[in-house]
Amino acid sequence: YNVTSIADKAFGFDFVGFLENLEEVNIPESVISFGEYAFQNCLNLKTINIDPSCTLTTIPKYIFYNTPKLETFNMSDSITTIKEYAFSACGLRVIILPNSIIRIIKRKKQYGKPI
Repeated sequence: YNVTSIADKAFGFDFVGFLENLEEVNIPESVISFGEYAFQNCLNLKTINIDPSCTLTTIPKYIFYNTPKLETFNMSDSITTIKEYAFSACGLRVIILPNSIIRIIKRKKQYGKPI
């Protein structure tokens, strides 16, 4: 089977610690969309690798909300948009954006420290 999308809250849940052993996720080239909050509250998630051939274009809002150990996020060059709060309350200190990024969306009224 080829996975083509990762649904809203696929690995993320409203309660903390559901997938406490999830540390690394490799996104295959077949994935064309992510859902919102897909990895919310994955407290031990450290690495997300997106296949360089992936045609995914958008990082949705709150996808990595409350992932305090996230250190590495390898984006493919197909990504053009990062939506509001995509990396809110996560552990990333540095994000290297591909040249393909044309839009980063943020809310006008900010509660916290979105990126």
